[in-house]
Amino acid sequence: MKIAVIGTIVRDVLELPDGSVTHSLGGLLYTINALRACLDESDTVCPFCTVGEDVYSQVIRMYRNDPIVDLSGLIPVPGQNNRVRVVYHSREDRSEYSLSPLPPLSFDQVKAVLECDAIIVNMISGWDIHLETMKKIRKHFPGPIALDVHSLTLGRKENGLRYLRYPDRITEWIECADIVQMNEAEFKLITEKYPSPEFFWTASCFKQPKIINLTFGSRGSRSYLVGPEGVLAHDSAPYQGIEVVDPTGCGDAFMAGFLVGYLRSRDWKQAADLANRVAAVSGAFKGLPEPRGLKEKLEELHD
Repeated sequence: MKIAVIGTIVRDVLELPDGSVTHSLGGLLYTINALRACLDESDTVCPFCTVGEDVYSQVIRMYRNDPIVDLSGLIPVPGQNNRVRVVYHSREDRSEYSLSPLPPLSFDQVKAVLECDAIIVNMISGWDIHLETMKKIRKHFPGPIALDVHSLTLGRKENGLRYLRYPDRITEWIECADIVQMNEAEFKLITEKYPSPEFFWTASCFKQPKIINLTFGSRGSRSYLVGPEGVLAHDSAPYQGIEVVDPTGCGDAFMAGFLVGYLRSRDWKQAADLANRVAAVSGAFKGLPEPRGLKEKLEELHD
């Protein structure tokens, strides 16, 4: 199995509710590490992103001896890497600032994703790729594409502060994906003009079967299967027995867990349950979880 991931690596400064501050690399690395923890030794993770010259060598060192992670899609660029300052007011309420943004990837820079078995497009910055690039990928790629809406719903002020706003051409983005993920705030924003979620899924933009995952943090998730027969829903409870100390990246881990689970089983309900477990385990670490520790904890819980 070969999975491509498109997005942005960021330098995180996390100010947590307990007053502690952590510094780490993050962004797309949460997806990469969660995939790394879920996959087998015969599988491959192929990240595609631009990386500032100030952190490029550090990222290379992280995966230099890892046979699963293919680093050929990393593109070094001059200057500082994208930085994100996240201030948590509570476990799930936060303010986010995006500093030193990097340019979006072109289709030529990501066209090698067409050689993979599945693709995750994680819109971490919101401008990771343009819609036209997404459409070209969809046109030429017959396999499953998973889209995390994420920062498509965020504008950016001059000081870097991110704020919710209705995303431009959102239905066109969603039409390009087979699996779509969004959190509760993003979901409410996107569907506020429609009488019900089901109406939006079926009448607004879908011409083919699709899975929609809504993540609710400590309350688990809800998945919709949209198809010719209508809309089916499945609620997946949060994984119990794990204390989430840092929710940063839990949504990224959820997407990784869901896609791997779905590719293996083709069971969307089973995949959602696995995704909640992977998200909870990821949140048990402060800052970016190391893949080996994440994998060991997942295997311990599975046993």
